[in-house]
Amino acid sequence: MGKFLVSALVAIVGIHILVLLGALGYGLATKRFEKNKLKQYAAVWSGTELVEKPEETEQEETEEDPTDTMARIAEMEINSEVLLQNIQRQLELLQNMKTAVRLAQEELAKDRKNFDEEQQQFLAKVEEYEQKVTSDGFQRTLKSYSTMKPKYVKDDLLAMPEEEAVRYLSEMKPNVATSILSQFRTPEEQQARLKLMQQMQRYNSIAGDL
Repeated sequence: MGKFLVSALVAIVGIHILVLLGALGYGLATKRFEKNKLKQYAAVWSGTELVEKPEETEQEETEEDPTDTMARIAEMEINSEVLLQNIQRQLELLQNMKTAVRLAQEELAKDRKNFDEEQQQFLAKVEEYEQKVTSDGFQRTLKSYSTMKPKYVKDDLLAMPEEEAVRYLSEMKPNVATSILSQFRTPEEQQARLKLMQQMQRYNSIAGDL
């Protein structure tokens, strides 16, 4: 009886071995065995249960901490406020520049108007003086100034009206007028000389247009 049981067990084991070898050979021949399947067969053969490794799932994103969210919002608000203040300052600077340009233009227009008025007044005075002085008398005096010492001519020019002095200096030869103007030496005389020279330029410009 014992021999029979042993023989039966050997036969059963042999059959399992043959079945397993046959399945293994078929699987290798047909390339149907995968690594996981081989592990499964080995587990069945050894009598253990194969626990499949759970598939890795994507880790869910953790929700942002409300404190961090509030801090980020506060930072964005601060940055927006700073940007708004910078824009406001730039607008104020631009407005100030526009105001300065407008005031400068108004001042320039005012100066131009005053200059034109002074030029017209000067021209009127020159014409008035020319009407009072005959051409012969003016030429005689002009010729006399050309032979006098520059210092004495300077004194005469300072004593007469500015328009009259300008006309004499403008009608003189350049070297004679220069020698006379060089006699203006005191601070007051130098200031008067500067004004005479400016009026001479204006006089020559007007005379050239006539």
